[in-house]
Amino acid sequence: MTNILAFTFVIIMLVGITLTIINRKNKGAIVIIVLCIFAVGLPIFFLLNNELYKLHKAEINRVIELRGGRVESIQKEESEKSPFNGASGSGNTIYEITYEYNNQKLIAWYRGTNVMNDIHAKPSKGYEEKWIFNELNQ
Repeated sequence: MTNILAFTFVIIMLVGITLTIINRKNKGAIVIIVLCIFAVGLPIFFLLNNELYKLHKAEINRVIELRGGRVESIQKEESEKSPFNGASGSGNTIYEITYEYNNQKLIAWYRGTNVMNDIHAKPSKGYEEKWIFNELNQ
């Protein structure tokens, strides 16, 4: 489904750009075209972001469970507020994960990549996927 949404989003943008160029002398038509692009493109964009979050969430749960833990919460976080010390870019999303391991509450950090078809790939803008584990939850 993600590939279909991404393909649809790209097609809508290309059609919108083409129609805008064709109708560049008609200001009214350009306004209508731009409004239609936003009306159709924005929901698709938000659906793609939601799909990316689901992929990251599944990966977070998988890794924490492989380590014997149980995820309690997942929060998106600013790079500056994370132990990655600002080492992230537009190709990354930072998550703070609270999890339980051996009856102890711990915090892990995950720097995910925003590559829809392979969340383990190194993005063109940003840094590769990385984990930081076992910080005590205070």
